[in-house]
Amino acid sequence: MNRIHLKSLGSWILTIGGMLLFISWWGHSPAPENPQQITFSEKDIRGNWISSESLKGKLVILNVWATWCPPCRLEMPGLARIHDGKKVVVIGISNDDPDDLKTWLESNNPDYPVILPTASLMARLNTIHPIEKLPTSFLINETGQIVKIQEGYYGDWQLWWDYWWYSD
Repeated sequence: MNRIHLKSLGSWILTIGGMLLFISWWGHSPAPENPQQITFSEKDIRGNWISSESLKGKLVILNVWATWCPPCRLEMPGLARIHDGKKVVVIGISNDDPDDLKTWLESNNPDYPVILPTASLMARLNTIHPIEKLPTSFLINETGQIVKIQEGYYGDWQLWWDYWWYSD
C-alpha cells in the first residue's frame, strides 16, 4: 500500500470511530442529582416474579424497548452478553401487545427476563425520567439507586464501561 492509501484509510478510521463515539454518547442522560431508589415487583413474560428487593447487591439494567424498534433489537445481543444473573441483571420492559410480544420472543429470545410492566411501574419510571425515546435504560447500582439513564442505543463498550464504573 502506498502512503496516500494509508492516509486515506487512517482518515476513514478516525471519522468512523468519531461517529461511533458520538452516537453512543448522544443519548446519555445524567441520573437525577439526588439518586432515587426504585421499587417494583413485576411478573416476567414467563410468569416469574422479579422484585427490586431480590436484586439488591446486583447491578441492574432496566431496558425499556419495543419489538418494532430497530435500535432496541440492535442492542439486545450486548445486553444479553452482559447479563449473567449473578452480578449484572438485565430486565427488558416492553409495552407491546402481550400476544405479539410472546410471539416475537419465541423466535428472538434475548436470554434475559422481559416484563410487561404495570402502569404504576411505568409511572414511577416516567416520574424519574420521562421515557420519550426507545430504547431507554435505567442503570441501578447494588444499593438500588438509579445512577445512569441511557436514552438510545446502549453500545457494548458502554455497557462494559458502566459495569466497571458502577459496580463495587
